Amino acid sequence: MSFFRDLFDGRGRRARAAEAEGRHREAAALYAAMGQMVDAGRCLAHEGDKATELEARLSAWADALGLLPAIAVDERRAVEGKLGRAVLEDARAHGLASATERRRLLEAAERLERSGKLVEAAD
Repeated sequence: MSFFRDLFDGRGRRARAAEAEGRHREAAALYAAMGQMVDAGRCLAHEGDKATELEARLSAWADALGLLPAIAVDERRAVEGKLGRAVLEDARAHGLASATERRRLLEAAERLERSGKLVEAAD
């Protein structure tokens, strides 16, 4: 099936090429259009891993969670942990100045709990 899909559709081939070239959002969009939501979520999670700015990482990981199906438990747990850990590290480095930042930290604690990182969630 995959061979025929690549032969007649080409989206899979384009998605793999975009992923190999580091264009993870484009690859994720192609995978999602083909209905391969786990692959789409993995691409966005990888984009979050490679991003240098906090907001870009958080955005990519949140988008990955939006695409990953509920059945992809391990992938979802890993992304939840990354999101929570990134917010926690930012709060440690910069402190909490506003109610929005405190709310974001509480959400991060919930994500860390869901991912099984209970000690970090307690922090």
